[in-house]
Amino acid sequence: MIYLVIRIFVYLLFALALGVAAGWLWRNREAAGHHGALERALMDSRARLPQMETALRASEARLDAVMAELEAREEELATRHERLTAERHRAEELERACAVLEARLEAAAVASPPPEPQADPGELERMRRALAAEQRRVEELGRERELQRGALAALEQQLELARETRPRAASG
Repeated sequence: MIYLVIRIFVYLLFALALGVAAGWLWRNREAAGHHGALERALMDSRARLPQMETALRASEARLDAVMAELEAREEELATRHERLTAERHRAEELERACAVLEARLEAAAVASPPPEPQADPGELERMRRALAAEQRRVEELGRERELQRGALAALEQQLELARETRPRAASG
């Protein structure tokens, strides 16, 4: 009887050894398959990395170019705004001067209406044309100012967008 128990015990040990060996072989085979797939994925990632770096550098270069263009446009817009302000002040001064001259002319006409005009009609007509030209210039400058305000708003939006995308590009 002891002989049978020992024999059963030996068979159990043999089955245990076979089970452990089969499990170990199966696990190594599965691990080798996963290892191969991971190696292929790693090689693919390493192959794409230079392309991604090139694309990132290109997008950073485009962003820098856009930022430089935006700064140049902001400077140009500031220059135009200064010029527009100076022109507006000049036009306002001319309007005031014309208003004063017209008031003097009316006062002179009311005080003593001359039988014949004292001012040269050609000179008066020239001044009226100059006034009309200045008023048209003021209107044009006003329209240009409105256009520049729109352009400034668009540039500010582009700048804000560029400022928002630049930190993402640097951190990504």
